[in-house]
Amino acid sequence: QAQQKAAQAEKEAAEKAKAAELFDGLNSSRSQEAKKKEEQLGLREEQRAQILKQMEQKSSTSTSEDVPKAQAFFQMFFQQQQEERKAVEVQDKRQASAREQVNESLQQRKLDAKKAAEEADAIAKRIEELAKQARAAADEAKRQAA
Repeated sequence: QAQQKAAQAEKEAAEKAKAAELFDGLNSSRSQEAKKKEEQLGLREEQRAQILKQMEQKSSTSTSEDVPKAQAFFQMFFQQQQEERKAVEVQDKRQASAREQVNESLQQRKLDAKKAAEEADAIAKRIEELAKQARAAADEAKRQAA
């Protein structure tokens, strides 16, 4: 029975270790996706800034009334995009923090399960040793009684 408990504890430790490994893989892929997304957003923001700069240069040389309107519209759009990007960054940071907390929790559970499995194995070995000693003592008692 002690051996069964030890085997069960070892099995649980292995399952938790596998879950932690799978989560690590998921966490790294999500981090890479977030990094790629951040790079794309940065590139888009640079492009928007260049377009805005070009519009400002054109407005200084152009006499059309539509240029300032377009420039104002694009500037408003550009600011809105920046606000959305900041909101996405905040959300990404929250998700990364949550993933890190889950990862730490899984690592702690993995260590706890490993420790419990080792303790159960040590207890099982000690019980087997005590049973062996008890059998030897009983055999010795029978031999002396006969």
